[in-house]
Amino acid sequence: RVSDASKFFLWLTDAHVDLYYGTKEQQCRQGHVSKHAFGIVGCDPPLKLVQSTVQAAAAAASSVGGAEFMIFTGDFTRHHQDRMPDPYSNVTTTIEKTLHALTMQDAVSTISVGTLGNDDSPKDYELDITSNRSQNPWLRDVAGAFSREVPFSSSIFDEYTFGGFYEQSLNGLTIVTINTIIYSVKHIPQPPPGGTLPTDPFGQLKWLRSRLRHASATGQTVWIVGHIPPG
Repeated sequence: RVSDASKFFLWLTDAHVDLYYGTKEQQCRQGHVSKHAFGIVGCDPPLKLVQSTVQAAAAAASSVGGAEFMIFTGDFTRHHQDRMPDPYSNVTTTIEKTLHALTMQDAVSTISVGTLGNDDSPKDYELDITSNRSQNPWLRDVAGAFSREVPFSSSIFDEYTFGGFYEQSLNGLTIVTINTIIYSVKHIPQPPPGGTLPTDPFGQLKWLRSRLRHASATGQTVWIVGHIPPG
């Protein structure tokens, strides 16, 4: 602790949980992993590793007087998620079980989630751009998985199911969670031949500018949280 005024938060990311670890459906092709209860190098890990990580994080937070909140910045799910028996259902189940593991310890009282990694869809980097609809079917299902573990207000739920972004206040900070999958050069589905992607999918950049202007005008401190770095 640098000073008595120091504050702490927990930041976890890229759990890449494989619910099929130790079975013939696991992500990696290594055999005899069952004796490695917490995972093995070269394989995406079982849920047990996340549970152990959260326990260690809770102990670390306690050693400095506690953490105010936790942020998880995406990739709940294993690589090659499209090879699971039912990717659509398996990914949402992985998200829900991983989030439950993140909240099972009394490390923090508040957790900020919502940022999706490229593996948090039925296919890598997949998200339909549905700016002309009030809800995106995949984001609606993910929001349902989130809300079963972390309370989402109706306004946050509506924003998130539309475009995968929202704003929340945590201990004097404004956390702006954005959807970065849509900006990746690997994003799918690609536009049809001769077509182009929308200039501002889901109107997210317009929304972000408005929130930052409001924060500037009201003296708020803002953290912009995403998964895929810009550039």
